[in-house]
Amino acid sequence: MVGIWGIFRNFVDDMKQGLLFCATWIAGAGVLVRLSSAMLGSPWLTVISDSLMILGGFVAALMAVLPLVAAGMGGLQPTAGAGMRSEGGGWGLWRVGPYRVDVPLAVYLCVCVLSVAVCRPNPAFMAVPKLALFVLMLAAIGPLMVSEGLCEMRQRLWRLLLWGLRVIVVLSFIVYVTAAIVDVHSRLYDFIPYADRDGITNERIMLSAISALVVVDALWKATLAGATARRRRLWLIALAAAAFLTLMQAASRMALIGCVAAMLYVAVAHGRYILAHRKALFIAVAAATFILILGATFFSQAILQKLSWDFEAGSLFRSRSELWSDRWGEFLDNPVLGLGFHAFDRCTLPTADPNWTPAGGGPLEPGSSWLTLLSQTGLIGFGAFALWLGSWLLRQIRQRHGYTIAMAIMLLITGISEGWLTYTGGLVFLCFWLNAAAPAENR
Repeated sequence: MVGIWGIFRNFVDDMKQGLLFCATWIAGAGVLVRLSSAMLGSPWLTVISDSLMILGGFVAALMAVLPLVAAGMGGLQPTAGAGMRSEGGGWGLWRVGPYRVDVPLAVYLCVCVLSVAVCRPNPAFMAVPKLALFVLMLAAIGPLMVSEGLCEMRQRLWRLLLWGLRVIVVLSFIVYVTAAIVDVHSRLYDFIPYADRDGITNERIMLSAISALVVVDALWKATLAGATARRRRLWLIALAAAAFLTLMQAASRMALIGCVAAMLYVAVAHGRYILAHRKALFIAVAAATFILILGATFFSQAILQKLSWDFEAGSLFRSRSELWSDRWGEFLDNPVLGLGFHAFDRCTLPTADPNWTPAGGGPLEPGSSWLTLLSQTGLIGFGAFALWLGSWLLRQIRQRHGYTIAMAIMLLITGISEGWLTYTGGLVFLCFWLNAAAPAENR
């Protein structure tokens, strides 16, 4: 009997690697589908992507249960007796059986549930299914649950996602350059209708955010001491220059501000290496700057045009001021628990039907992740999220996850003017929560 049980335990150990392989492939397929949906804009691709990533997360989570099964009932008894306990030095992480749960994030999700139960949003907003999907996504690819298998899968997914973002940005840059050379009535525009602004994506604001991510990633790795070959550093600096030009052409000012802030953080974090190799880096940066200057005439047109419109209208963020006013008004009407998860009660697009009502549906644009968080879950939800964010940042600082912090700085600033925080179908949503769930010093 003991021999049979030993064979079973060895079989279970072998299954762990098999499960990790399957989980990575399933969730990785979901990431690839999400990248495709960013270019094609199909809602069905978004549904397929979410389903694959949730399924992959479930498979990876099973890896934490297998050692307990292999150990038999004797292995289950200590975990059951321990119950829920704080993870030493975990800054908000509590061990529940074989998993660690991010308690501040769980508290925020409970507030979201409470806002739906108390405020009862209009059924047209589909608050309950959207909240359920949000929770499942945070458990699968977000930081809500932590285990060895989930962490390994998320690290691999981040690397896959990053390569996908690079491909989108580089191809968009090529499209921009081609569009600047050829006539605007060429076949390029028949194939890609918005090649002058959106690149190969279906939304320029999203392209701005992912271009900024590629810039920060490339500069972090290009200035990383002792971990990057010289030829690769040059390639990364060239990639950063192309991504920065793409960011300018996509013309999101908040993404540009977030990118510059993250670049300053990179400069401070890698200050010693930059000073030690200042001559070589100066030559590389000078070459990249020369390329930027050559392309500035074309690539800065869109952002300069937006600024001129704003100056004429007397508002620096003309395209967002009305949306921010709507979200702030909703918060003042319901300051404690807000309107409820994913609920609105004001027209969220200035060009929409003036007779817009929640029940009638129509275009919805939050305008800001943080004001939307305030308007939909009130002070309680905003405070709970701020508690999670503070505890998460403390963990990253304590564990010296500088790369993750640099990415988070850019995304948090971008969230001032874009409402992607709880919208599970968005590519920026995936970038933010996967970055939070797969922290690392250097990726």
